[in-house]
Amino acid sequence: MKISKKEKTEKILCPACGIFTNHKIVWGFNRREEEEDSGIWEETEFEVLQCLGCETPSLRKKYMFSEDLDIRVINGEDVALPQITLWPRTGYRMLKQKSLFNAPQTVRRIYRETIEAYNSELPTLCAAGARAIIEAVCKDKSISGEDLMIRINKLKDSGLITSDIAEALHENRLLGNDALHDSTLFGDIELQTSIELIESFLEIIYETKNKKDRLKILRESKKKG
Repeated sequence: MKISKKEKTEKILCPACGIFTNHKIVWGFNRREEEEDSGIWEETEFEVLQCLGCETPSLRKKYMFSEDLDIRVINGEDVALPQITLWPRTGYRMLKQKSLFNAPQTVRRIYRETIEAYNSELPTLCAAGARAIIEAVCKDKSISGEDLMIRINKLKDSGLITSDIAEALHENRLLGNDALHDSTLFGDIELQTSIELIESFLEIIYETKNKKDRLKILRESKKKG
């Protein structure tokens, strides 16, 4: 039986590019343990791969256990394939963080942790994170109130958001409450929708004005030119 070997360059799903790209293996470590009497063995290999496009690194773990081998027939030969784990996690359900250039550090951190919770399949923490983002924005904008429902309404009354966005935030607030207080387990569809609404909220609060001002400057400079 043949054990599959690594190549110097491999094509894997890049967490930054979001597509399969060529990666170069820049570091590797292999550990193998074996019982002499029984012949049972265990092998773990760690590799750092770097995307040849965006240069983002990924850590890959390959694991094989002699008593639980995944045997596949490839080109007429039995090949033992390792169990593979890749960090950052990648896959069809993974969400990519949006760029928030003008949001404060606290808001960016909670948003990043919320995306990471979703990608790590931690639905309760993800739902709680969406709610925490709203609270962080209210604090940043000096919006006070006894509870989050009141603070969301004050965001609307102050003109920072529309009624539709306010209703979306209330849905996120209730989703977080259900997850934390009633232990309701939400799936990918609910959580993805929640995050999309939060991203629209953050875009309006922190990015739209900056983009509007930049467009105005570009337009006026074009007229002068």
